[in-house]
Amino acid sequence: MIDLNKVGVNPNDEADKAMLADLQGNILNGHGRNMAKHIFISFKAGKEVQARTWTQNELSKQITSMLSQLQERAKIESGQITKAESSTFVSFMLSASGYNALGFDKNNMPEDEQFQGGMKEARAKLNDPLSDTWDAAFQDNVDAVIIVADNFAAALELSLIHISEPTRPRLI
Repeated sequence: MIDLNKVGVNPNDEADKAMLADLQGNILNGHGRNMAKHIFISFKAGKEVQARTWTQNELSKQITSMLSQLQERAKIESGQITKAESSTFVSFMLSASGYNALGFDKNNMPEDEQFQGGMKEARAKLNDPLSDTWDAAFQDNVDAVIIVADNFAAALELSLIHISEPTRPRLI
């Protein structure tokens, strides 16, 4: 159980270590890479099982945990590795429409009403323009986003190919 009233997280404390290993990176602080690419995903209707299988069995293995991110940062700060030697960072985020597209009901997604309503519904509060003025690719639902980040363009591009190519014919 995570204590939400606790102040500070210690990656050397066993209780915190377990929580950090289960939390994806980029949540408590930024990934710190020089370059990032974002893959925006809309899942195909009728492909819920394939999409859930892909996220659970393939993509989840590539997600950078907060523990890994903090441990790598500590190695950089202590001089054990250089920033250039850091690993590729990967994170995955679902929107409310993504939860729905994967077959989750409202009881199995974040309870926040604004999250469940989506960014289009929160447009005024976010001070965003009308969605029909957005780039065409974003006018439909964006179910998920994958962030891939690295300090080297070649490594970033290889990771993008490895992550995005298998999804195109099956899921999006």
